[in-house]
Amino acid sequence: MDRIDHVEQSRHIVVCYQGCLFKVNTVDKHRKRVTPLDFQRQLQNIIDEVDSMGSENDRQEARFKVPAMTGTDRNVWSRVRLQMMEDPVNKTTLKTIETALFWVTLNTATPSSKSQRAKESFLSNGSDVWFEKSFSLVVCANGYVGMSCEHAWGDGPVVGHLLEYTLPHEDYLTIYNEEGDCTHRGSSDKLPWTERRSSLLKPAPLHWNVTKDVAVEVNRASEMLVKAKDDFDFVVTVFTDFGKDIITKKLKLSPDSFVQMAIQTAYYRDSGGKSALTYESAATRLFRNGRTETIRSLSQESVVAVKAMESTDMPYSDRYKLLKKAADLHQVKGREAMAGYGIDRHLFALYVACKGLKKNSEFLQQALSYPWTLSTSQQPPNQVSGSFYPDKPGHYGRQCLGGGFAPVADDGYGISYQITGKCRIYLHVSSKVSCKKTDSTRMMQHIFDVFNEWRTLIEEVNS
Repeated sequence: MDRIDHVEQSRHIVVCYQGCLFKVNTVDKHRKRVTPLDFQRQLQNIIDEVDSMGSENDRQEARFKVPAMTGTDRNVWSRVRLQMMEDPVNKTTLKTIETALFWVTLNTATPSSKSQRAKESFLSNGSDVWFEKSFSLVVCANGYVGMSCEHAWGDGPVVGHLLEYTLPHEDYLTIYNEEGDCTHRGSSDKLPWTERRSSLLKPAPLHWNVTKDVAVEVNRASEMLVKAKDDFDFVVTVFTDFGKDIITKKLKLSPDSFVQMAIQTAYYRDSGGKSALTYESAATRLFRNGRTETIRSLSQESVVAVKAMESTDMPYSDRYKLLKKAADLHQVKGREAMAGYGIDRHLFALYVACKGLKKNSEFLQQALSYPWTLSTSQQPPNQVSGSFYPDKPGHYGRQCLGGGFAPVADDGYGISYQITGKCRIYLHVSSKVSCKKTDSTRMMQHIFDVFNEWRTLIEEVNS
């Protein structure tokens, strides 16, 4: 069984470049924290050392792909891990990785679009991210950085909190020069590099000893993740026609409810007139150790509203009334879920209790078996004082676009969004290429179309 370990006094990270692993210390020989400039030089040393060993094609052996095991079936990885732990070299490497603060992947790709960059952040090349770490930074060759996050320990707002602190903090310190290299700014240590280098601990290479049996499993896991990446249809876009201000002041709707009803309408168009069970996460952070509860966005009222909004016969005012009724109900359900009145976590707890007591419940099995065709989540922006605001001059484009996730159902969509500033909504839509019924670009366009059509309709009603 998996468990979450918390390492109190970790003082290193693990860096992966072209399959080669290095332990990089975050303190020097005097236990003084290393500077950003130190880190840049250490990373450049790693790149130079690995590049001198030959091209990336020379590193196709299984020992350069072991991280892929963390993305495969947990039972298989557990068995392989026990085998590998019998070798002292592997045991040392595993301990170093598992006690590291976090993982850094130096990715050789140069993605240009938001969608391409997001896709690289998910899986990188399939063999160079340790998916068990709380989070892994994926740094692309053209300087773009993303994060691959493990979900068991926490939820999206926590990672958003981290990024909202980090991004403006490094900006305010102005630690980069015009060429993008780190400087001594933001650091109390101004020693020349020749003196500084002598106090730094050199990055230590980490090695694997891989048997033939283990190599078979590693290669299989790597191939599986490459296929998963190829099958991942992921689109990230920023909607800028309007945002929170228009939705609340002119359309008289809750922004979250507006987006949720629009998603259901977009799916109605995308699927040829169908409604789908819709999951939306609600934070239960009002409670100690609270995580999430489910808002069941699909309701009888939302189905009626969607059909009404798609109707060409019904007067605009009647359509808006039905939409407002469904949106208001959704808002109530959201508040109830945050206050602990949802049902899904209770049902799951009963299901786990039945399993523990070796009892079968047909009701629970059936209740938990329905697929979440639409899996959705809103990410709260501006949780940290001093974070970037897209409405402020110079801030737009420097704010994190939020995060996304894969679809829960093979024939469904994973949709996350962030309603930020007065007129911006960041949207992430994912689906599977192998499913002929879904298309992330098409679904995204449906959502945008609904946004604009509803604005026109509702403003006409309210005027």
